[in-house]
Amino acid sequence: MVKLPENLSKNGISLEHIWVFDMAFKRKDIPDILKYLKENNIAVLGGDVLDNNTGEYNYNYDNWYLDKTDLESWEDYVSNNIEKAKKYIDNYPNKNAVFTLILSEK
Repeated sequence: MVKLPENLSKNGISLEHIWVFDMAFKRKDIPDILKYLKENNIAVLGGDVLDNNTGEYNYNYDNWYLDKTDLESWEDYVSNNIEKAKKYIDNYPNKNAVFTLILSEK
């Protein structure tokens, strides 16, 4: 399991209230996280979207996921997936949604 440094994880939103031991992040926090991941060669395999329509964050079942192709180097996969994650999050229509990131080291 990839653990983000404290300066990035401190703004995370705990999902323990829905029995998920993970964190979600607001859109404004994602660029710094993606920068760290790219610098450390950590891939974003995909992610999930959560909304706060009921006073607490819950999954809305929107998500993205990208597989590594046989022709892709790990470095290209990291770079491509970080760009795809950035585009997905930037273009997500609900500006108040938060996002989980599924991460992997080589």
